[in-house]
Amino acid sequence: MKKFLDSNNLPIILFIFLAWRIFLFMSQALSESLSIIHKAYIGPVPIANFDGIHYLSIAKIGYQQYEQVFFPFFPFSINIISSIFKISYLESGIFISHLFVILSLYFLWKLVNLDFNKKIANVTLLFFLFFPTSFFLGNIYSESLFLFFVFSSFYFARKKNFIVSSIMGAFASATRVVGIFMFPALLFEALLYNRQMNKNINKINPAIYILIVPVGILVYMYYLLKKYSDPLIFVHSQAVFTGRTGGQIILLPQVIWRYIKIFLTVPFSNYDYWISLLEFFSFAFIILILYLSYKSGIRKSYIIFSSLAIIFPTLSGTFQSIPRYLIASFVVFIFFSKIKNKVIKYSLLAVGCVLEGLLAALFYRGYFVG
Repeated sequence: MKKFLDSNNLPIILFIFLAWRIFLFMSQALSESLSIIHKAYIGPVPIANFDGIHYLSIAKIGYQQYEQVFFPFFPFSINIISSIFKISYLESGIFISHLFVILSLYFLWKLVNLDFNKKIANVTLLFFLFFPTSFFLGNIYSESLFLFFVFSSFYFARKKNFIVSSIMGAFASATRVVGIFMFPALLFEALLYNRQMNKNINKINPAIYILIVPVGILVYMYYLLKKYSDPLIFVHSQAVFTGRTGGQIILLPQVIWRYIKIFLTVPFSNYDYWISLLEFFSFAFIILILYLSYKSGIRKSYIIFSSLAIIFPTLSGTFQSIPRYLIASFVVFIFFSKIKNKVIKYSLLAVGCVLEGLLAALFYRGYFVG
């Protein structure tokens, strides 16, 4: 237990977290000096804009029409913490998001440190928090809670504790739909373990435990079946709620062609043009990094999860929110931290900081960025 709670990395984790939080406070203060504001998506506080409004509503009064697209564990957690500590739903959401940013940092550090030295683990945390859309981790969004489950699940799998790993994976699949992709990633780890152990017949096959992972999403589907007579209503509501296709699969070439038409028809001065450009570039960027990560030898189970988590949303016919979804494709941060050229490495980090400050400021003023 003492080894697990090794405090040697805690000071750097807390320092990076506080630096990031101060940076975002500055971005929010800057945003308040901007005259532009899009009031339709403003929440009770700037970090509760857009999806945050719905998460707080679900926590308070349950699912309303089309809100089933939001998986239950995050709003459920907001409700539970609010009830236990007698605080508002807003305060509960803020507490959960920030607590799990720190816990995500802790497990990401330990996960990276299994394969690389402490310096690379430290720099990975910098890239993680100062990525252009990482400000969502501090919002009332499910990102920080979800990534805590992902990182801890991978960590316990690497430590051969497949029971705890699978339980964490189940919570991930109850927090976001792409959490189900922990199943193939952990299955890969279990099969790798079996091969290394030379199929020791005295041990239970860890692949059996991986069957726990889908329980999270299956429980949610059962609830939806009982209440709405449609276990896939979270898919079917996408078309109305987010503009995605609801159950119809759109292949990647069609999605790319849609974006080409946007670039050819939408004026440069239109805000939607630049968001579409950000979405398109983000997808092209992550595909390149995933390929380079595979070639550089980053662990294959991480690449399996990161690839599926980013490709799956595109099947709904759009790259919408891909800039935010990139945070879950965490191999990006490991790959950048391994770059040997310090000028390139820290230039990328600086660019990430600038873009994060800009995108956060726009988000705080009610403009969609991911």
